[in-house]
Amino acid sequence: MAVLTYNDHSESVCLDDVQISRTAIADPGTGTVIGHVERWQVTATLIGSTAQIKAAIAELEAAYDDDGHDLTLLTAAEGTTLHQLDSSASATGVHITERPSFPSLSGGEYVTKRSYRLVAQAEFFDGNPDLLWDTITYSYAVGQDEKTTQTAEGKLRTKSGVSAEGEYAGALPETPTGYNRVGAQRQVNDDDTELSWSAVDREYWRALPSGVLAGAYTSSVQESGTARTKTIAGRFVGPTAAVDGAIAALRISGRRLISELIRDEPDGGAKTFALVYEYSNSGTLEFAESVQFGDPFTRQVYAEVLDGGSPVRQTTTQTTATARVSGSAVGRASYPAFPSRIWADMYLAARPVETYGPPEQSADGKHLRYPITWAYQYEFDRKLNRRHPRTR
Repeated sequence: MAVLTYNDHSESVCLDDVQISRTAIADPGTGTVIGHVERWQVTATLIGSTAQIKAAIAELEAAYDDDGHDLTLLTAAEGTTLHQLDSSASATGVHITERPSFPSLSGGEYVTKRSYRLVAQAEFFDGNPDLLWDTITYSYAVGQDEKTTQTAEGKLRTKSGVSAEGEYAGALPETPTGYNRVGAQRQVNDDDTELSWSAVDREYWRALPSGVLAGAYTSSVQESGTARTKTIAGRFVGPTAAVDGAIAALRISGRRLISELIRDEPDGGAKTFALVYEYSNSGTLEFAESVQFGDPFTRQVYAEVLDGGSPVRQTTTQTTATARVSGSAVGRASYPAFPSRIWADMYLAARPVETYGPPEQSADGKHLRYPITWAYQYEFDRKLNRRHPRTR
């Protein structure tokens, strides 16, 4: 879990529901990188009664109705900043390009929960004139031990004569506080002008809560049909105030508490506990995407000649470069949000096609599957710096 803050509003979200990408801004005359656009796409779920959800939606919409505030992603337990979209540091300020929207009204929507989506972005003119391309994407995974792994993947391309390998150290992001770097790798092309890299940072175990002498806890997520619960259970030993404070710190804000058991051991000085919460994430069961490229080429035609001579081969205009992105996804209990587009809308060559398929019964008969498909056709005036399909 993490906490997303904006304009004095805080919301608990799952880390895998926050997608952060950075795309280069190129000078139209020289093609060099002069800055970047950072884009955040967030999907989350409000939990509560209908009245509570209605009040929460009003607070959410009021907070995100105003541009120009910092958007910050914090760890729920420690309050450590993982990422921040700094409005004052950007050239444009933070813009909420998609106000909170509510794409689904199926299942328990507006009865026990309300799913929403929002998108924010800002432009930063801090580019490196030696680069022709520079992109970064962050993704997260939470393990069974509730520790988070952050993966950063990037790609850069340099001007001719500038070593891409030499730009590697400057491209790597810093390791977040509370994390260790457990892996990093890179691959450079033969002429040392293109470099792909990735870095993996793993959240490490911290000391016992202040005042607690011994103890441990585990957390686990169970799923049955469309219901998901999270159980936090363990045992702490120490002064009563310290033990109570440590248990309180494990509670999840913004999630409905289903059951709670806290028991004092007969000899005193120790407590066992079990907290069970309603738990939710984006609910995407399947995700697949493909990208098809068409490089520009110069067309050759044959012109007929008089008097029975052989046709003459002639060179005509050069074609445009093309790309087609197509994919599909399946949501559990509701339709998933369509993923962000790989290239800017200004390069679309045709109207985007986004389709909601009919709900289907799952194989075990316990819940419905909600399929979507998408297809985007792009056209460019030059050969593309190719981008790979996403795997979610």
